Amino acid sequence: MKKKAQIMGQVFVYIIAAVTFAMILIFGYNAIQKFLDKGETVEFYTFKSSLESSVKELYSQKGSARVKTFHVPGDYREVCFVNMEKDNPPDGNVFCSNHGIVCDAWKTAKETDAPTKNADANVFLDPLSPVPLKVYNIDPSGGDTEGVLCFEINGGSFEVKLEGMGDRVVVSSMK
Repeated sequence: MKKKAQIMGQVFVYIIAAVTFAMILIFGYNAIQKFLDKGETVEFYTFKSSLESSVKELYSQKGSARVKTFHVPGDYREVCFVNMEKDNPPDGNVFCSNHGIVCDAWKTAKETDAPTKNADANVFLDPLSPVPLKVYNIDPSGGDTEGVLCFEINGGSFEVKLEGMGDRVVVSSMK
């Protein structure tokens, strides 16, 4: 026959076990979430480095061309390449109404003496990337708006054709 104190002791042990289990779950979930976030950050910087090095590699190689597939982490839907030297679209342009931040950056850069040099970025992701993406002189071709070419990101990747021109890299679609 058990005494009341023994029963109370068992209840106390069960409560301590439940609280300990809950704390382990909470701290474990937070640790895993931080680990996944850091993994996504590393993936983003890998994408950034790959894009920059691919353009830099072809920059001075006149006549060289490569088809590249870039893998973008996270929930990015679109990437736009912008030639900051071209005239930006007029206010009210369909592109600018859908890509206001891109047009604002373009317009601000165009107001300086050296738009490409003074621009913080010339590659834009939707939603915005955590850091600006700027690659060597690029010249997007084949887009609906002159000086800009956007690609949908499907399944976390997109494919572009890069052609070295000696003083810039032409970015075009494979379609």
